[in-house]
Amino acid sequence: MKEECVQAKAALSTDTEVTVPVLLPGIQTEVRLTRAELERAIRPALETSIAGMVLWVAAGSVITQFWKVSMHVSGAAAGFWLSLLFFGLPALAVVWVPVVIGWSRLRLRRHDAWQVAGGALLGTVSVLAAFAALH
Repeated sequence: MKEECVQAKAALSTDTEVTVPVLLPGIQTEVRLTRAELERAIRPALETSIAGMVLWVAAGSVITQFWKVSMHVSGAAAGFWLSLLFFGLPALAVVWVPVVIGWSRLRLRRHDAWQVAGGALLGTVSVLAAFAALH
């Protein structure tokens, strides 16, 4: 089914409508999807992602003029929150990414614990503020 969805998404870049076969145990049907429906479905995630990243870069650029925060951890935290907001609980499987990046920044002595925590807070607040403003 995943392959059929990938093909349908690719087809919608040139076609206005596509039919996706659904072949599951006990279920054999088709789902029609138009380009407009796909665009409506992904618009909230795209808008929040873009707004969150713009806010993240802007705030990070200002903050790092006065205090060094880990932009590596910040970006990973922002990515985690975007995943959690739009994919739900399965995104908890990647919560380790910002944690491991934070640990590596500390281990490499590129940041202290406050700078890593500040980066995580920056990424978190940027995405959650964008989400709250747009939804």
